[in-house]
Amino acid sequence: INAEYGVYMEKIFTIIKKLLQSTDVNFLYSVLNTIKFIVVEFTRNIFTEEKNPFCEILCYEMLRCCNSDDELLRAKATSVFYLLMQKNFEETNNFSRVRLHATVAISKLVGDPSVNTSSYTNLQSALNELSNFANQNQTDSNLTKGICDLCLVLI
Repeated sequence: INAEYGVYMEKIFTIIKKLLQSTDVNFLYSVLNTIKFIVVEFTRNIFTEEKNPFCEILCYEMLRCCNSDDELLRAKATSVFYLLMQKNFEETNNFSRVRLHATVAISKLVGDPSVNTSSYTNLQSALNELSNFANQNQTDSNLTKGICDLCLVLI
């Protein structure tokens, strides 16, 4: 990323983080759709450029949304999280970046007082669904195995 482009990406992700703080689930559905677009269009920037926080931000926010009480929001966040892993794998032939940031995100969620920590059953349910989807989708056995392994570690 050249310096000017990097500044724009940072501003976009700052705005996304703020938008994701909304409590209006219908609005959040739209934000997640926008994030899907960003992940598809800026895959290389998110996963191959060094020292950028984009993947970290997305992993944390998607896992936070996966813990939502709203079933549709959980499903949308789970699909975006799957897309993150898939695009990371396609771009780098592994998804170690998502794996690292997802592990850190879970640790942050546990310590975040603004997150409903009384029960992580929604998050566990979302990760189980993600693992089931990966097993059914089986586009690449390495990707499927990696997703299932990560879900087991995170649960």
